[in-house]
Amino acid sequence: MSKSQVLIIGGGPAGSSAAYFLAKQGIKVTLLDKDRWPRDKVCGGGLTTNCLPVLEKMDVIEQVEQKADFKYNGYIIHSPEGEQIKASVRRRSENGLSKQIPYCYVIKRDSFDEILLNKAKKAGTNVLTGVEAKKVEEGEPSKVLTKDGRTFEADILIVADGSGGPITRHFTKDLHKGSAIAVRGYYSGVKDVGSVIEFFLDDELGFGYGWLFPLGDGRINTGIGLDTAFLKRRKKNVRQVFKEMLEKPQLKERMAEAKLEGKLEAFPLRMGFDKDAFRHNRVLFVGDSAKLIYPLSGEGISYALQSGELAANAIVEVYQTASPDYKKLARYEIECRESFSDLKYATRLQKLMARPKVQRFFYKNSVYDENLGQRATGMLEHSSDVSTFFNFRTIAKSFIIAIKRKLSLNGKDTEEAQKRAKSVSQG
Repeated sequence: MSKSQVLIIGGGPAGSSAAYFLAKQGIKVTLLDKDRWPRDKVCGGGLTTNCLPVLEKMDVIEQVEQKADFKYNGYIIHSPEGEQIKASVRRRSENGLSKQIPYCYVIKRDSFDEILLNKAKKAGTNVLTGVEAKKVEEGEPSKVLTKDGRTFEADILIVADGSGGPITRHFTKDLHKGSAIAVRGYYSGVKDVGSVIEFFLDDELGFGYGWLFPLGDGRINTGIGLDTAFLKRRKKNVRQVFKEMLEKPQLKERMAEAKLEGKLEAFPLRMGFDKDAFRHNRVLFVGDSAKLIYPLSGEGISYALQSGELAANAIVEVYQTASPDYKKLARYEIECRESFSDLKYATRLQKLMARPKVQRFFYKNSVYDENLGQRATGMLEHSSDVSTFFNFRTIAKSFIIAIKRKLSLNGKDTEEAQKRAKSVSQG
């Protein structure tokens, strides 16, 4: 039997982040992952700027830059009517404001996750890959039984095996039911691939969206994320809707000569802020296992990195006294509720944007007003404070912009009518 102070189940960004910060503080930590590495993970692969603070603390930015498939320098959101919202890459500062930065990264998950896991290993983590945790016996200490018959014992468990992982499901039975689903594919031979990340909105996607992440040399990572209830109402599967999206005017010509590399892969997304999903006695849940996925984009890497660090910080406090004070694990719950409260507002906005009329109102205004367009993109990439969307000032400004836009359109219509009338009279 192997004994550690902390046992982490899962070697993705959440597990590796927690392992790194624990090992750096001298905590005896073991990490188990069921896969042999390197391994790929079905994911968009786009890092948002919210990932950067933790990556900087882990001192891996240089490695990410070297391994990145592409550096993107902006965003385009394509509306259902074919309008475009363009915005630069921005990073949130500690005071909540955002500033423009030159670029961020698109990187395949096999490369990214290996960078993080190796960093945790070099910091002192006992990393065991190809070891699948199957059962947990919670106690003081807890025991984890693996598929190959081994037993691992630890004072504290960190569960990072994903929302569909067996250990996560052991504690929270309903987490295996995905509230959304995404499908992703790699394509080559795509036309007009620029240096920006593109998002596609359409009534057929509900409050989901399609994405196009450039990988360089005409290659892309493209896919869609959809609400499962929406798909059920439409009586379609996600692959059908994805193929229909590729036939839309914004993509059809660009994808005419594109070839799928490998196969399409689907993966569930469990979203929705749950304040009780972070801890169960001496068991902490991080990343997807804690349902930490941003509802407006399906992005979860930044939350995985942040929650891993927060879990490590709380555990380090436990061992700062002569006798471990496990009550201090409550700090993790408190900090998660504070740090990730934006998920509540993002969930509300997601439901609001599911209504086509609201979606069109919002995006037509964003096309008309550059500042609002930047904020709209910021909400999607999570560099803007989502809660401000619901304050009176933002709502009032939206209606003022709508009135200005309407008056502007009416003015153009009047001008065109006068030109036509003059042409007829002269004829």
